[in-house]
Amino acid sequence: MKRVNIALYTHVEVCKQSLIDDNVYNNFKQYPAFTKILEHTSEANGHKFANQIGTTYKEYAKKLDWNKLIENDTVGSPHVIPFYELREHLNLEFFYFSPSTIHYIYTGLDIIHTVLKDRKEINILEIGGGYGGQCKILHDMCDMLGVKINRYGIVDLEYVSKLQNKYLSSLGHQNIEYYEYENIEDIDVFKEYDVLISVYGLGEFELDVQNYYVDIIVKHMKDYYIIWNTQEINSFFKNDKIVDETPQTGRFCKIITKGG
Repeated sequence: MKRVNIALYTHVEVCKQSLIDDNVYNNFKQYPAFTKILEHTSEANGHKFANQIGTTYKEYAKKLDWNKLIENDTVGSPHVIPFYELREHLNLEFFYFSPSTIHYIYTGLDIIHTVLKDRKEINILEIGGGYGGQCKILHDMCDMLGVKINRYGIVDLEYVSKLQNKYLSSLGHQNIEYYEYENIEDIDVFKEYDVLISVYGLGEFELDVQNYYVDIIVKHMKDYYIIWNTQEINSFFKNDKIVDETPQTGRFCKIITKGG
């Protein structure tokens, strides 16, 4: 299938400048153009996710090293707030996080419970990885919960991909594979992954871009976990398990899963 062009959003310029300007990099999570696209979990939704962590996934959450998870808020100067519900449910001494980090933690737990719970080793490919936060959190939690990630790849726009590399490398994750959408050549490499995740990414693309990803990646995956946040779900997924996102962050948000 012929690869299609994809429009560059304004957040891409923030990513580009973060690569050459330390002041931008040290504060990239505060730039409006960036937060609108990639750091946009509201305080209200953050509290919803925190409550779910402390109730639905309390037993998982007790096994986590929260000091390690806090690292996600040490780069980029995100907006952090107290989540007293985590102190109440989990007896945490430190409970200040960015809402987006709380969302990544909840989503990671839901992925592990829904798709990865009976697996000891996995190869994960992520479509649309933001700045790398979900990758960092999922790596940490899988390690804490005894699931070995043999391979982790992220497909994204060129400068977003380069920011992910810089960000994740600074936090000690050196073994990530980055695939730039504009420079994809060897699509056979994607067949070496067995679990696909996409959090508020795949559903935001134009239909021709969705179909391109379905053709080269999605249809080859044994398992996947996709949070779809636009009204019309691609017809490829019509026979998969589709449920409402919990907690609901948007009126159209659904979780699509295969496997697990």
